[in-house]
Amino acid sequence: MEAFRHLSALIERPIQNVSNDDIASLSHRHLVEFCFAKGIGSGVDGANGIGNYSEEELRARIAAFRDGIATTNADTTTKTDEFDDDDDDDFASFDIEAAIQSASSPATTAFKVETPSKRPHASQQDDQSSAEKRCKTTSSPLASETTSSHTDIDIETMEQAIPPDFASQMKSSLLTHFGHTTFRPGQLLLLHSILHNRDACAFWATGAGKSLTYQLPPLHLQQVGVIITPLVSLMQDQCAKLNTLVRSSGGGGEVATYLGSAQTDASMEERALRGEFRLVYVTPEKLVGGNFLERLARMHRQGRGKCGHDFRPEFLKIGSSLRTHPILSSIPILALTATAVPRVQRDILTNLHMHPSEATIVKKSFDRPNLKIVIRRKPKNGPMAALDAVVKELAKGEGKMARSTIVYCATRREVEEIAALLANSLSHLLEKERGISWDKATAVANLLVKPYHAALSISDRTDSHLSFLVGKTAVIVATVAFGMGIDKPDIRRVIHWGPPKTVEEYYQQMGRASRDGLFGECILYCDMNDFTKYKGGFYLDKLRGEAKEATIKSMDALRDFCMKEDVCRRSALMGFFEEVPSFGKWCGTCDVCLFREANRDDLERDFSLDGAKVLLLAVTLLKNQSWTSIEKVISGGKVESYKYSPTSVYSTRDLEFEKKRMKKKRSVAFLKELIPTMIDRGF
Repeated sequence: MEAFRHLSALIERPIQNVSNDDIASLSHRHLVEFCFAKGIGSGVDGANGIGNYSEEELRARIAAFRDGIATTNADTTTKTDEFDDDDDDDFASFDIEAAIQSASSPATTAFKVETPSKRPHASQQDDQSSAEKRCKTTSSPLASETTSSHTDIDIETMEQAIPPDFASQMKSSLLTHFGHTTFRPGQLLLLHSILHNRDACAFWATGAGKSLTYQLPPLHLQQVGVIITPLVSLMQDQCAKLNTLVRSSGGGGEVATYLGSAQTDASMEERALRGEFRLVYVTPEKLVGGNFLERLARMHRQGRGKCGHDFRPEFLKIGSSLRTHPILSSIPILALTATAVPRVQRDILTNLHMHPSEATIVKKSFDRPNLKIVIRRKPKNGPMAALDAVVKELAKGEGKMARSTIVYCATRREVEEIAALLANSLSHLLEKERGISWDKATAVANLLVKPYHAALSISDRTDSHLSFLVGKTAVIVATVAFGMGIDKPDIRRVIHWGPPKTVEEYYQQMGRASRDGLFGECILYCDMNDFTKYKGGFYLDKLRGEAKEATIKSMDALRDFCMKEDVCRRSALMGFFEEVPSFGKWCGTCDVCLFREANRDDLERDFSLDGAKVLLLAVTLLKNQSWTSIEKVISGGKVESYKYSPTSVYSTRDLEFEKKRMKKKRSVAFLKELIPTMIDRGF
């Protein structure tokens, strides 16, 4: 208990005031927890990685981190942006401060980094509208007169054209606030554009570093940033990480807070509107509902806002609400998305009243080459047959060697069932192989494996969430309610027990894995029935017109992505986003490519024609019958209601002949999976 109190006291203390003697008595476990709390190594090593260091190495890393902050010297090790785990839906970021400043202070015509309380403002000529002033009189020096759409190819060139003074100032601010010495490609370009009152839009993959482009400016300018998001986990993650970062650097009080149903402190809204926090997270409903916008406009200092675009009506109102506001109409907009096909990209620009010819548009590849994508059929004996390896991994060292894992399920019931199965199986294994008492084994298992879904209480969700973030919980079994915005770069494995509804949802969820750029694995278990259920009215009745068509198209694309065994997974995923893979037809890392490589010398034979004959004959024989009846026939069974059996006068010799020709080389499951291919081929 005394050791724990000592650890708690050190965590609360600014890192500069923690001496070598203070950490000399900490155990390995407490050294790791201290690193978690102070953000030491989390962006490079990950929670599990930092735990593999020895006590001597951990103490050396703590000392180096402390001394680097105390002297404000740049760390010579290139770091990457840790704050990039929150952009799963389509995000739009709104810069509010410029409009507020223009209403309360004299406008300036040039951007000066040396005076952070000032921002560039539009010309005050009375004959110009706010939009004209924003787009024409204060545009970035890098702006093209026609269009500024930049891809991976020319991002580096464009960033080299940024004035050195601006780049130097932003790098200094990056080091001061986040401890990093370099920007990721494209980040500086977006910062330069938005800080010169020019609209900007980024279409980047998950984990590409979008978050920093709206987090850094409010801290750099010492203004208030308003971040608009529906995701409670995102709010909590961002606030906790930013506040911990500030405390660890000796910065004093909190810099971030959130407003919404999860906030239990009623005073937070008034404090936020008084400007006590640099970043304030709110829901889109709160922004456009009531008088919040008016109260926001009356603030003397504002910063940057952000919203997730998931086709909720409130999101679609934000663009017009800001553009028609008498004070907020001149603000530049920063739109960020990780999962937008070109059609949705155009919708984002339209709904936010952004003009492609007047905005800096930065596109990067949606490819995640560090992730191995694997699709498997659900085993007949249930989920534990698929998750047995996870349980055995958890049992080693009581979870200390386990990889951080999210197991996604389609329903809350499945979450509860699979979490209970995992915990129970782990308890038995710990008791049997490690000689731990049942009570202790159960306690360990319930800590290492936790459920997460919207029906749990806020306190239970928060407990699971934070326990997973700091590495105490190794496996989270969750619905889609978890993971959207989770700031944990070292999730090494994402498992789906059943597919999500659309390609976009799958890309968002599998994108939780290995945001730090290291190797990660994404495994999806499915069968054809999983896709059929999504076509029901429960999932589609609320959609209309183009939105419904796009959703159905994405559902079908995900089904094909999962069920086809002759197309590279990464290539198919990039094709959905209308991107041509740089690696060609085969990535060499997904399950299809690896199987193809391992069996390249085997004789290949297309059984689809034989299978099609079997299915067509069965369908012809059993007119207007369900798949269950057809399955019985091709399995050799009887269909009493239709008076069919293999030996009856109703049987068809052609059907039995074709079934024998298959020589049982392909199962009923194969024939069932063949149906989408037959439809595609016009059968």
